[in-house]
Amino acid sequence: MQSRRAPWYTSSCIGVYALIHSITGQISHSQPPFMCIDVSGVGYEVECSQQCFHLGQVGASICVYTHLVVREDAHALFGFSSIQEREVFRVLIKVSGVGPKMAIAIISHLNVNDIIQAIMLKNTHVFLNCKGVGKRVAEKIIVECQNKFNAWVIQVEDDASHDAVSALVNLGYKKSDVQKLCQTAFQSGIKETTEIIKFVLGELQPV
Repeated sequence: MQSRRAPWYTSSCIGVYALIHSITGQISHSQPPFMCIDVSGVGYEVECSQQCFHLGQVGASICVYTHLVVREDAHALFGFSSIQEREVFRVLIKVSGVGPKMAIAIISHLNVNDIIQAIMLKNTHVFLNCKGVGKRVAEKIIVECQNKFNAWVIQVEDDASHDAVSALVNLGYKKSDVQKLCQTAFQSGIKETTEIIKFVLGELQPV
């Protein structure tokens, strides 16, 4: 007898998240951490990051980016205010000991930049202030996520540093003088182009 293909909702698909990319609709109910979003008469209950609740109140139209977790006993939708938030969530839930509930609690307590910076600087103390995160889990987050964000951080650093260098060169400074200072500023936690420029100007002599 020819075997039948297992249905999509079996345990073989636990952790699938590609089925629902985002939900756009009207907020019909809001009680953190849950939000009900009405789409053409169908209400979707979504467990959202804290940042989603700043996007609008009941009655407002909203778009949240989603991650679907499928378990044998339930399906759960998690919602995020940006794609970046969702991608950080997806990295976090791959860490041993970090489930979806803990991951969204971390994202709700910290913003994306704070999370990435803490990981790259190996700052476990930042995560200890998040609900449910102990020292061992915080250390695992640092170790297991370190390489995941390297490319992301390098791209952000390249963009911010490049813009800062260009602006400073236009002010009359030598490119060779400002490049290293821009990188130093970024690595010390200064992420915005304007703040990088201020840092560098404070280190250099006036032209």
